[in-house]
Amino acid sequence: MSGFLRIMEEVEDLFLADRGLPIKRVLDTRGWIPVVTQSRIELLDETLMEEELHTVYTVENVFVYTVENVFKTLLYSTRMNCYVLRDGQLVKTATGTITHGYLHEAAPNEWTMAEFDEATVHALSTPRKAAS
Repeated sequence: MSGFLRIMEEVEDLFLADRGLPIKRVLDTRGWIPVVTQSRIELLDETLMEEELHTVYTVENVFVYTVENVFKTLLYSTRMNCYVLRDGQLVKTATGTITHGYLHEAAPNEWTMAEFDEATVHALSTPRKAAS
């Protein structure tokens, strides 16, 4: 189980870097620290030693909360599905979701959820164009 959670975190890091939001740059330029508010992994079948694992990673939701008519975008949720190739067929062996946000220091030792700006929402929710 913990191995799949590590894979999900690694895929998340790659996804963010691909979308122009690598963790170190976001920390250095915005002071945002990534946080996981929820994660879930479900094992569906065995993944055997030496099997090559294929992952599909999808942004499911960018959550928008309404507070006194002010829209705040604070969290996003992604899904990872893992497959192995057996007898020429892809077999789903695990699935999971993870909900992420960011914290920033509003005052010394006072941390609050970072509100996504329009560029961040766009980067997280717009499908990437396939390379030609």
